[in-house]
Amino acid sequence: MRITISFLFALLIGTSIHAQKSSYTLANDRTGNQSVIEFLEELIDKKEYVEELDLSHGKLDSIPEIIGSFKNLKVLKLYGNNLSTITKQICQLTNLERLDLRLNMLEKLPKSIACLKQLKDLDLQENLLTELPESLGNLSSLTDLHLQNNPIRKLPNSIGNLKQLQNIYLRNNAVKELPDSFINLEKLEILFIVNTPLEQLPDAIGNLKTLQSISIYDNKISNLPQSMEELTKLRYLDLHGNKINPADIESLRKKLKYCEIEQ
Repeated sequence: MRITISFLFALLIGTSIHAQKSSYTLANDRTGNQSVIEFLEELIDKKEYVEELDLSHGKLDSIPEIIGSFKNLKVLKLYGNNLSTITKQICQLTNLERLDLRLNMLEKLPKSIACLKQLKDLDLQENLLTELPESLGNLSSLTDLHLQNNPIRKLPNSIGNLKQLQNIYLRNNAVKELPDSFINLEKLEILFIVNTPLEQLPDAIGNLKTLQSISIYDNKISNLPQSMEELTKLRYLDLHGNKINPADIESLRKKLKYCEIEQ
């Protein structure tokens, strides 16, 4: 009987724990730093259960210190605020897997971003970034990197250390060339670089054997590396809006028989 009662008690406790809500979204009428802080204070008693916070459009101009109390947070959405910097409190979120910083006013990403060792998805679209820190290469779990609509001039050489990176997106940036280390992204599947002054792809791009989709349209590319013929898993290649010789494209088409090529 004791065993049965103990089992039922444990089952009830477990059910109660799993029933706890894990995702919370800031209401539309609660904006401004103080209102957001009050919202987070209301959650502090259940902080161990909170895994996702959506503070989008909260009119935040800084990340509240209290955010560091949510140690089990996996997803943090800060889309559409007025953030110009990322404060050190972010480093306390050691379980964070997704960080959405789209549509803010970030001019610089701090070196301390490297502390987010579990981060898989980093979205920095539509900010004011002109460069990225070398410490970005220490985000060893990163699989998705979104950099569209930033005046970024170059990527850090450390980007080649992102061994888990599968998808990278650049659009409306100022990147003219990719760093030599780019060919070390051994798990890259999607390469999206659109409407930039990019002039060429790395000669050894054929080393990226896992590539399945390449979109490099509306750039300044005039030649394709010979090694592209080695991308046997490639299924989609968009080249339109460049200055590539049509004969070179046709030659590549014959080599990559299973790849749809747009020109």
